[in-house]
Amino acid sequence: MKHQRISSVLFASALLLCGCTQKDSSSSTQEENPKAETSAAETESAADDNGTGEDSLTIRETLPVQTKDLVGVRGEDGSLNLQKPVQLGESDVFLGFAEQDAVEQLGSGNADDSVTLTPESVSLRELQNTVYANAVYVPCAADTDFAVPVAIGGQTDFSLADLEISYDKDAFAFVGFTDIDGDATCNSLPDEGLLCISFVSTENIQADVALCTLCFRTKTAEKLDSSLKFDVKDIAKWNADRTGYEDVPFGTAGGRIITY
Repeated sequence: MKHQRISSVLFASALLLCGCTQKDSSSSTQEENPKAETSAAETESAADDNGTGEDSLTIRETLPVQTKDLVGVRGEDGSLNLQKPVQLGESDVFLGFAEQDAVEQLGSGNADDSVTLTPESVSLRELQNTVYANAVYVPCAADTDFAVPVAIGGQTDFSLADLEISYDKDAFAFVGFTDIDGDATCNSLPDEGLLCISFVSTENIQADVALCTLCFRTKTAEKLDSSLKFDVKDIAKWNADRTGYEDVPFGTAGGRIITY
């Protein structure tokens, strides 16, 4: 990625005022290298102009899906819990349960209370600046509100991020945004099923960031298996002498939404 960034003060102000920014015309890596479809997660890396007058190529790879031991999904009180199991660590992104048929049986009330499921995940331990959301299971009914927390994790080192998050506008309505960290803004384009999220910090961040919580409402009672699509338009950190920004490697993971 190659950027022509303005001074830090003007850039931060522009992000906060606009909520969603557009990359300049020199940032053409994504157009030149279309993002491949993956079922789990992607990592991407890019460098500034390498002196040849061309951007370095973006590198992407599909991460292996990990499976954990079977877990029970019924509480002692009989309640059903299909969200991220406690057996998964903070650096594990929950992708959902492998046994989708069993989940549907649970939703219809036809499954045995002792049923166990296999959680699937990807690890962020070796990844850098990864935008992610754990899988969310939602009861299959119209007008059901649910929340999707979005975070940036792995080996983080960044101070600003500009994201576009798309969702199935025929299945879900966007109803709210909560700025968890205090440095994020959101612009919603409901006709396009698109959210523009901008984040800016005065310092480089080297810890996981709970970026925001997105709130949606189901429009249908149909069973669905959908996903939020994360498109990282820009992510960067202060350079060593704090005179400007430099690009950093990044990735995306998760974002699945299942109604049962």
